[in-house]
Amino acid sequence: MGKVIKQNEIVDLLNSTGIPFQDWIAYTIGKNKNYHYQVEVPYTSLQSGTIDIVAVWFKGELPSSPFDGSIFLIIEAKKANPQIKNWIFIKDMHTQYHKYYASSFISITDKAPHIERALTFPDLNYLTQEYYDKCINAFEYNHQLKLNRNTEEKIYRSLLQVHEGLNGFAQKDPVLQRITFNFANETIYIPVVVTTANLFTAEYDPEKVELPEGILDPDKTDIKEVQWLTYEFPITRELSIVRSLDVRTCTEKLTTFIVAGKHWAEFLKKVFVIYGKGQVVDKYLLK
Repeated sequence: MGKVIKQNEIVDLLNSTGIPFQDWIAYTIGKNKNYHYQVEVPYTSLQSGTIDIVAVWFKGELPSSPFDGSIFLIIEAKKANPQIKNWIFIKDMHTQYHKYYASSFISITDKAPHIERALTFPDLNYLTQEYYDKCINAFEYNHQLKLNRNTEEKIYRSLLQVHEGLNGFAQKDPVLQRITFNFANETIYIPVVVTTANLFTAEYDPEKVELPEGILDPDKTDIKEVQWLTYEFPITRELSIVRSLDVRTCTEKLTTFIVAGKHWAEFLKKVFVIYGKGQVVDKYLLK
């Protein structure tokens, strides 16, 4: 007779996976009457797979939102290793990039997919383009401040997975698009990684990097723990949904939200307040 496995042992194994965390994320979406959602949504992109969760907010279900369209959240749930659960993100600090920066999201109309630029999310504190975090690098460390040098880097893989899902889902059967356009003439796709990790951003002046070691002075480096942040994920041609020789209609990066799980419920309540280019409400600037 084989060994009898106790219930607590099975629960321990279940807790070592990301399944309970993913179910909690979906449950939280379901509690919010403004969203419809589905879990384990299949897609085919660079390879076949499933999106952890797809949540949709349809036009008209929240009249107070300024966005005149539908919103799809493409969600990847990522349970961090309890021993390595701190993710730190480095902002792009090059001023030339900031001068021309505009957030980039995939948008699909009844005509074709395109890049919707310069959206703002004032309730998430992205009042203008200058408020975006513009993170471009990241690493993990544990409670003993040791780096995770695992070649299967969890942060990058999480971002890649959500964009593979976005690529496959946004190009699905046209029937889905027709259903969507019964509610709105435009659909915005927002990639989101939700994690149990603690999130931090790092910002510094590259001119202050000390040579020859190439190191930073802690007193001249700004480290902040954040509820959520935006990451500019580089899009290869294989992952690109909008392909064009015209640089104005294609993109090299897509804006991606990364959210700490403990702030997920708050994020859900605020993300659908979206303003288009040039739409800024004074009351937000006065907060």
